[in-house]
Amino acid sequence: MKRTILNVFIAIMGVLASTSTSYSIDTPAYEVTRGPVYEGNGVVTYFLSSSYLSGESRIQVLRPKEKTNRILYLLPVTPWPGFEEKWDRLGSGMTEIVKHDFQNRFGYTVVVPDFPEHMPWFVDYDENSRRQHESYMMNVLIPFTDSFLDIKNPVRDLAGFSKGGFGSLSLLLRHPGIFHAASAWDSGGVLKPYEPEKTTSLGNAAGSKTRFEHYQLDASIKKNAAHFRGRKRIAISGYSNDAFLQRLRTLRDFLDTEQVSYLYSESAHVPHRWYGGWMKQALESLQQMQD
Repeated sequence: MKRTILNVFIAIMGVLASTSTSYSIDTPAYEVTRGPVYEGNGVVTYFLSSSYLSGESRIQVLRPKEKTNRILYLLPVTPWPGFEEKWDRLGSGMTEIVKHDFQNRFGYTVVVPDFPEHMPWFVDYDENSRRQHESYMMNVLIPFTDSFLDIKNPVRDLAGFSKGGFGSLSLLLRHPGIFHAASAWDSGGVLKPYEPEKTTSLGNAAGSKTRFEHYQLDASIKKNAAHFRGRKRIAISGYSNDAFLQRLRTLRDFLDTEQVSYLYSESAHVPHRWYGGWMKQALESLQQMQD
């Protein structure tokens, strides 16, 4: 147990040393409360508690048959547990991975995190230490998976849609030394006003207008554009409806303004669901961006 805690601490410090945003750690970042739980179809689930979130968080892991150093963080759209209506309507990312054997077809270990109570925008809420989604990703999820998977020189990619699409782009842009590439379909957050009273909004997740503006994608693109010129590391695609098409084109304009290299497609005109049929194209884009 002591060796495990030491390894976790070393992994955390390694992540922090190479990220563009600083986080302070006073104690070990998390505790495994349950797991491994073997769900079938190769999926293994762990349950964690940490100082960054209220309640228990779930992490699902699916390995491919062939050994790989590539990790795909597939980011969620709705909280877990709860919100069953949204889960029924939107589907499950891991279910789609298993259904289409994407872990083997694309050679990824797939990691799906979940977040209790609040909508996952992958930002740190202002002045609420138990609603720190970005810090959880960087200080808990990555050290845990690095330790659990025991992969040397991991290549970490991100993918998702809607809030998960926003999170994929935001995390890559804000932490270019940690993540390799991101593929986002129907990204949320773009062209959205500050609406803190709306529980599903980025403004609600940020907790203040200052923090909301801090996490805007155009600000993140402008700040770290130098890391994304030349070699393509960003793929954006869509769309489910005209509103998301407008957001997609606006995001393209942000990238063009800063001369950022990227892959772009409007061809996946499908429903705004995990099972809509966009995931294959999103993963193909990540494959195109491999070194």
